[in-house]
Amino acid sequence: WEREDRDLLAFYRRLCMLRAESETLAKGELRFLRSNGSLLRYERRTAHARLVIMVNRGHQEVKAHVDALYAVDMIDGFKEFTETDSRGLRVTVPPETALILRCGGTL
Repeated sequence: WEREDRDLLAFYRRLCMLRAESETLAKGELRFLRSNGSLLRYERRTAHARLVIMVNRGHQEVKAHVDALYAVDMIDGFKEFTETDSRGLRVTVPPETALILRCGGTL
């Protein structure tokens, strides 16, 4: 004990807190989205909210699109995504990182 990675523990605590506070994350309908390479993507949805979870397991950033007009990352609470093109919201997922995007609007 006392050798644990404090940053990793803080990240897990944040995830547990988000799940406890979010009905969509805890009980929403689960649907896996098209994934490729090192990027895993899935969606949790209720009648009131839609979350897209993106996990980059690789060692390089991954660029992806989400069917939304805007999103906010719930993990850090501040990062907003608003750049769109004809395929949707453009998102860059850093290496070895996860995003939980609260999405708004659809194309």
